[in-house]
Amino acid sequence: MILTAEAVGPEHAITVADLADRVQISGRALRDVVRDLELAKRVLTNFSDGYYVCVTPDQATSATRRLVSQVQNMQARIDARRTMTAELARRQAS
Repeated sequence: MILTAEAVGPEHAITVADLADRVQISGRALRDVVRDLELAKRVLTNFSDGYYVCVTPDQATSATRRLVSQVQNMQARIDARRTMTAELARRQAS
């Protein structure tokens, strides 16, 4: 696997575009593969100007913090969308 062989540590990060080209899949498919590898606990990655495999607890903590922040931002969007959907339903019922 290219990630574990070549993208170890932030100094060896590989961009999504470069990695996707090398394995001949789309960027979206690549992100899905990386997600699946993490869920299978086969690799712990971070993304900073490209994917890399974390080799220190600090790198892993930083990666997790970034993911938590993304989830919190997505949850705020979900909450806003639900509020707006409910408002649309109220307006339509009036």
